[in-house]
Amino acid sequence: MLDDFIDTQSEFCHTVLQAIEKNKKISHAYFIETNAFAKGRELVLAFAKFLLCQNRSLKEEEIIRLSHLVDQNNYPDLKIIEPDGQWIKKEQLLDLQAEFKTMSEVPNGMRIYIIFEADKLNRSAANAMLKFLEEPEDNIIAILVGKHRYQMIDTIISRCQIFTLINHDSLEEEHPHELVDVVVDFAMDLSRRGSAMIAYVSSKWKQMITTRENYLSAFLILEDFYDWVLKYQYGFSSLPTYFQKFEKDIHKIAKNNSNDVIIKKLEVIRNYIERLQYNVNLNLFLDSFILSFSEVKS
Repeated sequence: MLDDFIDTQSEFCHTVLQAIEKNKKISHAYFIETNAFAKGRELVLAFAKFLLCQNRSLKEEEIIRLSHLVDQNNYPDLKIIEPDGQWIKKEQLLDLQAEFKTMSEVPNGMRIYIIFEADKLNRSAANAMLKFLEEPEDNIIAILVGKHRYQMIDTIISRCQIFTLINHDSLEEEHPHELVDVVVDFAMDLSRRGSAMIAYVSSKWKQMITTRENYLSAFLILEDFYDWVLKYQYGFSSLPTYFQKFEKDIHKIAKNNSNDVIIKKLEVIRNYIERLQYNVNLNLFLDSFILSFSEVKS
């Protein structure tokens, strides 16, 4: 199940295991932001299998059978919705709601519905989805899946726990090594200087990162950098080529920060990536980020 993704999506797996398996905290709705991760569908199904096994004492052969039924889309308490044509339609959600009003075939078992390409909910379907999320029933879990959260309606996203997957292949294809160098230098300076970094942003950063698009590219690399710091703490050291020469830097930050601090710093980075979807004053944006990032302590 999730073990297959420990190497490629360590933060997702760590967060899931910590919240659900250790702390027994299961949300009624999740949004998984795939960022076009090639095995996003497989990971979502693995997550659904993991949830379906919670609070149940299953033997190994029962887990294998459950997994096989999910893969074949034949598990009775798991429903998958995908676009009907170009859109996901209201009728699909109404049919789902009607079906989930019947008794589960598994006593006290969870019922899960997955909506792939959730950004293709039409207006009436989105309204029906919102009502479903506003009135959650016990043991019914929604998993919404989309490439980016920014393509989703805010009122739906606000009712979901968000997981963001990392697409390292995409980053390696899209970002030049020169930009990676500038971003890692920025990350290391920020680690050393903290909030004082506001007065020490390098000339290379100022010359190269001048537009909102440049900032978005830079912050996606910064997010990837800290994701690898988190992986390094768990013993994963086979870095992608664009980070290999920075292994000592990654090791240094991993050594000086707990995994909880790294996760909080990643949350700050993602919050500021979201802000870049709107018109912002880039100078004030960077100063605000430096201050917020520096406030994260162990």
